[in-house]
Amino acid sequence: MLRLYFITFFTIVLFSGAQSYGQIPVEVFAGHEKTTFDLMFFKFFKNSSGADSRWLFFNRNRASMDYDQTATANLPQFGFTEALSYNHKALKGIAPVLIAQMFNRGVYAKGGVQYAVVRKNLTVFSWVVSEIKSEP
Repeated sequence: MLRLYFITFFTIVLFSGAQSYGQIPVEVFAGHEKTTFDLMFFKFFKNSSGADSRWLFFNRNRASMDYDQTATANLPQFGFTEALSYNHKALKGIAPVLIAQMFNRGVYAKGGVQYAVVRKNLTVFSWVVSEIKSEP
């Protein structure tokens, strides 16, 4: 019964009439043990003239729910990743990035290097990051 509840909930959320655009990937995985929801996007901030600025914001939200959930075990897991990078045109897509990740068990700061290229028919986004604290 719980499995049917989660599948129904995510189906309603996905097809509720919300408008989505091609660059906003939404993934829902309904497996035999749990359901996972994943939403991510990135967007350049606009400058005063309305063009893309050098600052890029990245957002990823994840939720995982186990079908065998009880009041004390197999509780839902949540994760939020927020990142900000400075993309200078001379670096051709390579940029420093600062990241804050929030999970059920705490908040973690990370830093690294990102590669982002956005064209009309192609988007490439990747990064290499590391924990900022020696023992997170």
